[in-house]
Amino acid sequence: MNKKMNTTLSVLLLTLWIAGCREIKTTTTIYEDGRIERKIAIEGDSDKLQESAFPFPIDSTWSRQRTHQAQDSTKTVTTWSRQFSGIAELQACYKAITHPALRVKVDIKSERKFRWFYTYWQYSETYHAYNVHILKPVSDYLSADELLFWINKPDSSDEVEKKMDQWMMDNMFAEFYQTLQHQVRRLNDPRLDIQLLDAHKSELYHALMDSSSEADEVDEILAVCQQIYGSDVLNAARVAIDSSLISLEKHLEFETDLSLNSYTNTVLLPGQLWASNGQIVEQGQVTWNLTSRNFQFEDFSMWARSRKANIGLTILSALMAILLAAGLIIAHIKSRNVNP
Repeated sequence: MNKKMNTTLSVLLLTLWIAGCREIKTTTTIYEDGRIERKIAIEGDSDKLQESAFPFPIDSTWSRQRTHQAQDSTKTVTTWSRQFSGIAELQACYKAITHPALRVKVDIKSERKFRWFYTYWQYSETYHAYNVHILKPVSDYLSADELLFWINKPDSSDEVEKKMDQWMMDNMFAEFYQTLQHQVRRLNDPRLDIQLLDAHKSELYHALMDSSSEADEVDEILAVCQQIYGSDVLNAARVAIDSSLISLEKHLEFETDLSLNSYTNTVLLPGQLWASNGQIVEQGQVTWNLTSRNFQFEDFSMWARSRKANIGLTILSALMAILLAAGLIIAHIKSRNVNP
């Protein structure tokens, strides 16, 4: 199984490398009247976006433009853009995506608040955690500091990478083994019960997950099980076991697709940015650069706040204050003239 996992990963990496990894650059402009413009630029393979693990809510309502990359004229950049009447329409566009089942969820929120002297805008966009391996928590393998190191400094520590590889292998085996447990209970065959299955769990793990293992396909795995447990009971669960292997492969494809992308998110808000957890590039513009590791285990929320002075109301308030002060002064002068 480990050999199959490594082979599948190698093929996916080679295929995506040949096609070109995607650089996904999303730019969102919030206008004062509530309208929103969304641009999604992809450097690299822009085909079959409907099958992507990362959501692209692109359809015939989006305009499309293809240009050459500034740094390399042999490469193209495909940009889709569309204007929305407001945040509700943009949110609905993302919620309408239903295929495939394994896909990152994106939530976008925007709010405008009017105050007398200022109008405030608040924007947030969340890439929800996509980790599909939940049977073995990553905290059992990496400390909080090691996990943070792995997220922020990819491929900089062989030791941390080995721990992450072990976590993934153990999770894949746990998912497969869960299928075996369920099938043993379902078959209810006295030749193989849960106690016997669990008694040889470690032996089965090494037989399937060892890097030199030749058990790549369902028939080979069933042969290994028969040798370990001395029975061909699990042959009756061939369909379910094969389905489990297919599911593991889909998980691997899903994670590989996400991990080979780079993500840049830029937001432009009216007025002056005064707070954000991103990099403020210039007045009203903030950017986040991230990889899939930033949102694998925890939701990654990008937020920014801006404000713009209501000049007309400020001037009106100043005039009212001056008139009020003038009225008080005149009233005071008159009272002095009446009572010398």
